[in-house]
Amino acid sequence: MLTDLLWFLGAKQQHDMQKEQGAAGLFGLLLVIFMVWKWESIFYPLFNNLGLVGMAERIGLVHELPVMTVINVIALIFVVSVFIALGAFGFVVIGGIFLMIGSSEKGQTFLAYATIILFFPIILLFLIFHKRNGYATPEKAYAKNKELKPLITKYKNEQQGFKHFYYYLEQSKRKDANVEFPLFMGVDKIKPLLQRAVASIKDNREWLVAWNEKEDQWYIVFPNPLPEFASPAFKSDQNRTNKPLYDYKSLCIQKPESYSSPDAWNYYCGYTVPAIRINFKWNGLEFVPSLAQASNDTFVETFKVTSLTHAFRINTPDMATLYNEVAELYVVQKAIKEAHLAIYLIPLAFPSEPGFNNTKEFLEELNTIPNTDVFAPIYAAEVHERIVHYAECGRQWAIDLIKSPV
Repeated sequence: MLTDLLWFLGAKQQHDMQKEQGAAGLFGLLLVIFMVWKWESIFYPLFNNLGLVGMAERIGLVHELPVMTVINVIALIFVVSVFIALGAFGFVVIGGIFLMIGSSEKGQTFLAYATIILFFPIILLFLIFHKRNGYATPEKAYAKNKELKPLITKYKNEQQGFKHFYYYLEQSKRKDANVEFPLFMGVDKIKPLLQRAVASIKDNREWLVAWNEKEDQWYIVFPNPLPEFASPAFKSDQNRTNKPLYDYKSLCIQKPESYSSPDAWNYYCGYTVPAIRINFKWNGLEFVPSLAQASNDTFVETFKVTSLTHAFRINTPDMATLYNEVAELYVVQKAIKEAHLAIYLIPLAFPSEPGFNNTKEFLEELNTIPNTDVFAPIYAAEVHERIVHYAECGRQWAIDLIKSPV
């Protein structure tokens, strides 16, 4: 009875296997028929786009006679199958040999040494590649250098951004003993370096690198020739005609005496300049200054001079390269140009704005800012174009100026 049951079970398994193979074969046959039927409309364009047709022609699979093409394809499939079978057989044989050798203690030792010798070139390449790409952090690199190791202790309590910046300074000094990094502390010393007019941002490289302690972020800050109470005006979007020329709701046109203290004035208003974020990144071997925003970003930030505590004027080859990149950014050129155009447009557009006393206060402060009168001819044409633009948009002050030029 048991023998009969085992026979029926074996017969059932054979039936199921043949049934599955028959279903797979039937599916394959139907797939071949479908491919032949839709060859021109579906499969040939698909294989052609994938480059398989061209490859088949180059290796000689495609023949003028369709029958020969089919024979070539079948032969290729057969050869590939044979290679796969031989490869599988080889792996089985090698695996069996390894199992036999590894069954003893001496065999395991032999396999260990053989594996090291076999993979030594790969390990060597990995070590060379790892060394070439440096270390994940500067601390790991500095810890292995007697000269640099003290820097880890020296700057261990600094914020991350500030620490990396000082690492960069130390690195630059080692590269070039003549590089100097004068440090400017306090707003009184920094503001005169920024509140001035420039002829062109592309020709001017006397920028400062400033640190914002609250954000733990470094910036390049640019000159802004506007008086302090109107200094945020460069943010105005001059290309949108549905906005005022300059939004005085965002400016601090009140005199400092109207605030409770000079500190309150500096906190709420203060002198504002265009700025762009930068980083000092570790690339595995050294620190490299770079932009902290994408080069196609459409904004330049405002930076209150009162929010910085450290500012450097840096002259290194790395920073010169970064400055060249920054000078080509349209958003930087536009922001600095708007700040310069504003010093000539504001008195014309708002001669009676409250707080200006018929432009007297504005012009008095403007006269104390270097180069605003010297560079006026450089910006005259663009100021005139802007006046024409606002006249066409219906701004009465611009219309009046065109009718009766100043």
